[in-house]
Amino acid sequence: MGPLELRIVSPEGVLAETTAQYVRLQATDGSLGILPGHAPMIAAIAEGNVFYRGSDGAEGEVYVDRGVAEICDNKIVIIAG
Repeated sequence: MGPLELRIVSPEGVLAETTAQYVRLQATDGSLGILPGHAPMIAAIAEGNVFYRGSDGAEGEVYVDRGVAEICDNKIVIIAG
């Protein structure tokens, strides 16, 4: 199964755009870990860091101040407030 495509955008612009093998974010009802093949869903995101492990093993994180995440077909789009 291929990697996840992660895109995080805010009113200021694109905060991150990368491929990842794992993404973790803080949803409003708890922590959410996402691997390739995850079921489609939409989740409200709480304030906090979105952590990701890139396809090359490098790790990164981006702070978001709430928002919405859409997960579908190995793509994660996060619209941050």
